[in-house]
Amino acid sequence: MSENNHTYLVIDAGNTRVKTALYTAEDYVSVHHFSQNDEAAFFSFLKEATYDFAILSSVLESDKTAEILALTHNCLTLDKAKIPVQNNYGSPETLGADRLANAVAAMFKARGNRLVIDVGTCIKFDFVDAADTYLGGSISPGLRMRYEAMHHFTGRLPLLEPEKPGNHLGSTTESCMHAGALQGAQEEINGFIRYYEDKYEGLTIFVTGGDYLYFDYSAKNGIFADDNLTLFGLLQILKANVQ
Repeated sequence: MSENNHTYLVIDAGNTRVKTALYTAEDYVSVHHFSQNDEAAFFSFLKEATYDFAILSSVLESDKTAEILALTHNCLTLDKAKIPVQNNYGSPETLGADRLANAVAAMFKARGNRLVIDVGTCIKFDFVDAADTYLGGSISPGLRMRYEAMHHFTGRLPLLEPEKPGNHLGSTTESCMHAGALQGAQEEINGFIRYYEDKYEGLTIFVTGGDYLYFDYSAKNGIFADDNLTLFGLLQILKANVQ
């Protein structure tokens, strides 16, 4: 069977949702999202899906990961995979699979120095240099974690859903919380982008993650949004291991 006839199933089981994609070669066949409350629908999808090879990236508990593996065939896990990027991370055994997949995706999508900003449960920056070496990045609390922390660690602050504030100056407690959470994270992102742009020439930046649309990147050139970046990176890892 030639490579172009292979169908690949990619599974990214994250903290808040599970994303899957079916590919034929480089083309999406379909992408599906499942919340953690949609376990039955997700398992039903796995039982019915038709594919030749699969890859699983999971941050779920070991028993949940085992359930997924039991419902798939020819399924590769990242701990057993050959990774098509030089990994210079100081503690590779603790590196999140999503971060590694994002680094691989950036390497395949652009040349030169590459930066991935993944705005999800956490805000993660991951950097691949012009020599295709993954060097690391940063991790900080994501939007919902910031709101939950303000509510949990105080006596009177409410638990809010993310909402874009009009400006940095809040005039009520709720608008102040939105300004702190959203605008604070925006300034954090802007500051990290400036750091990498100053340090590394010809930087290409990718943004992804469930909450990336809350932020403004319009003032910057060379930034590309890709909601399925992690899935694409996992696909490249899978193909590097089954060809």
